[in-house]
Amino acid sequence: MVEEQKRYFIDKLKKRLEEVQPIMVNSLNQLFKGEYLSLIDICTIDDVHTFYFEYDYETLNIVVWAENKEEQVVSIQSKGIPEKLDDTIFTKASYFSLYALEEEWGETEEGLDQFDELIDLLSEEKEEVLTQWFILCWKLAKEQTVTVFQGKFSVHDTNYRTELP
Repeated sequence: MVEEQKRYFIDKLKKRLEEVQPIMVNSLNQLFKGEYLSLIDICTIDDVHTFYFEYDYETLNIVVWAENKEEQVVSIQSKGIPEKLDDTIFTKASYFSLYALEEEWGETEEGLDQFDELIDLLSEEKEEVLTQWFILCWKLAKEQTVTVFQGKFSVHDTNYRTELP
């Protein structure tokens, strides 16, 4: 039952990522051209060395900010990317149905253990699926704009970061 539920939620996430991919690639293209993120007054897109992307653990929504070669933040603030989605990346419906399972399964100790197992398995696979999807979007946008920016991708508030190609 746990594996079936995990597959259900991962399939929904993959479908959502397919829907969002063209929007994300377009937003990354705008970012690379200096049209997406506001920079501090003394900086231009030429001053940007690295874009940092962090995602929220539950919603998977992503924010971006920029740093120069000296690792100083040069964006005015972080900004959600892509902007103006009709829902979160891990949709609210998916999120709420996942936690409806907690109530349903939580009536027994065995059910709670299964739910905890599901959350652990789902968290690992969500992270992997999201990271691979973002790397693909990054590559597509870089090919379209021929940029040389560096990028780093991670869950919010962690020191571990995936270097983007």
